[in-house]
Amino acid sequence: MLDSSPRIIAIGGSAGAVDAVKALCGSLSPELAAAVCIVIHVGARGLNVLANIFDNACPFPVRTAEDGEKLEAGKAYVAPADRHLLVMDGAIRLGPWAP
Repeated sequence: MLDSSPRIIAIGGSAGAVDAVKALCGSLSPELAAAVCIVIHVGARGLNVLANIFDNACPFPVRTAEDGEKLEAGKAYVAPADRHLLVMDGAIRLGPWAP
């Protein structure tokens, strides 16, 4: 039986990685056959604006991830501030960030 889960590209970094991740996302193909999961640890006071920043640079849709949503190839998902982003059975699971 073939696995129907999309391929995943995982990108992570700290607040200083925003420009590098923006450039990386901008270089990806609009026909990307994978879901992109992005985690930038900005702390509890983050404003959840990273999806908008990356969406302006990416050739495919970028959104703030929601717990339980199914991954789709050709879309990017950004972890909300102060959350880890896990993928289980093709769905996003958000958990608390713990140093």
